[in-house]
Amino acid sequence: YQEFNYAIQVAPPNSAALRHAHWGFGWGALRAGDYPRAVGEWLLAQQGYDGHPSWVPWSMAIALWAKGDHDLALQYWEAAVRSDANRWASTRGLDREMADWQPEERNIAQELHAEWKRRLSNRN
Repeated sequence: YQEFNYAIQVAPPNSAALRHAHWGFGWGALRAGDYPRAVGEWLLAQQGYDGHPSWVPWSMAIALWAKGDHDLALQYWEAAVRSDANRWASTRGLDREMADWQPEERNIAQELHAEWKRRLSNRN
């Protein structure tokens, strides 16, 4: 984490560099299995935006699911689907998005997606 901490330390306040450092730190933490840290870094990265960055719902959903916060993860996943159904609602779209992901990240997203679909079918 040393490099991420350094990048955060030297980035100007409220800058794109600071947002990117927190975003990258979040992915590094996720890949290291430090899911609470991933959530925290992504919350910090999100604060620097005026609007709603498109990466927030699906990224947070994956980290929250891995962390065990399944209900909140599903709420974020639902937001991801609402914002871009072509990417997140279908298995085909999800597979396309995950082509370059690490196996653990794919497994997390597939579990989350399967549970989202199961709950969706129970609503109908």
